[in-house]
Amino acid sequence: MVAGRINNSIHLGTRPKTKTQTFKAHTGMEQAHIQALITEVRNLKTELKEFMSGHTTELEKQNLEAHVDLCSERYKGLHDRLSAIEIRLAKMNEDTQLHHKSSQKTIIATAGTVVAGLLSTVVVILMKMPG
Repeated sequence: MVAGRINNSIHLGTRPKTKTQTFKAHTGMEQAHIQALITEVRNLKTELKEFMSGHTTELEKQNLEAHVDLCSERYKGLHDRLSAIEIRLAKMNEDTQLHHKSSQKTIIATAGTVVAGLLSTVVVILMKMPG
């Protein structure tokens, strides 16, 4: 439910309020991108199967040169689409690594703050002890 509100706020142009909400929103967007890429790959596989299973024209059946030229064009189109998917996946990988590093820094800073707070509390308690 929370993720739905975060995604809605992203679509509406408002910003999430906390880092946790930002992280969840980013994760949801990455999952949507991955899902879209998976769908596109499945569509490409389906198209390739169709082309391979008798999607030849009469001209191709009679002329080997025409068949070779048409196959070349088909494979070029498939190669271009797969290259675009590869580029998007590489970009998503870079973004994921960047956000992972950012999350690690945030966790380390938070832990340092907690430890410093506990240490200062211990020091205050020790100073107030009669002794």
